[in-house]
Amino acid sequence: AFLSNTWKLLPESNTCFRHAAGKCPTYRISDYASALTRMAGFFTYLDPAVIFAHFRGYPANGEYHEMIGRARQNLKIAQTYMKAKVLAAGVLAALAELSGGDCPMTLLCGDIPSSSSSSSSPRIEDYIEVEFPSDDVTIDETAFSILRDGRDGNSAFDIPNSPIATYIYGMIGDKGLTRIAPYAVTPMDATSAKVLLGMMPNRV
Repeated sequence: AFLSNTWKLLPESNTCFRHAAGKCPTYRISDYASALTRMAGFFTYLDPAVIFAHFRGYPANGEYHEMIGRARQNLKIAQTYMKAKVLAAGVLAALAELSGGDCPMTLLCGDIPSSSSSSSSPRIEDYIEVEFPSDDVTIDETAFSILRDGRDGNSAFDIPNSPIATYIYGMIGDKGLTRIAPYAVTPMDATSAKVLLGMMPNRV
């Protein structure tokens, strides 16, 4: 629910994600990468202790600290999730930059499936085989599951699951994510693109 509500907020601060009735929004890879980077930055500095109010012993101290503990755990999962999403968006931005420049997300990933249409174009996940990470790769299993299986609820501008992020995160794990994600910069230029792609495993 935490991440689902986050995705509901993204169109409020990113007009490119809004759409007319019955139409899929068209936005560029750079728009998507920038929006995710800003949201990931917000999660980085969010203090779980300020999420809940505590006044004159209500809620009780034990309950209050338990709520903060759950929020801290949820926030840790969300940070890993967002970092993987940002890295995946950065890889797409790098590929676009080195193959002609920024472009609509649908050009590389395919159209977003619509409940009002019985047909859809091929999507990039049709060509990605996601496997559970090997034993020597450490991951946050909850974050991985959400990336693989999808957030709760639907979004008009994005699919609920994250095939590219799942594939990359499952391959590089937490250590690789911490090491490589900072290079998924926005805006992406040719030099930054080469650096980022050069850090990715050859199989990616």
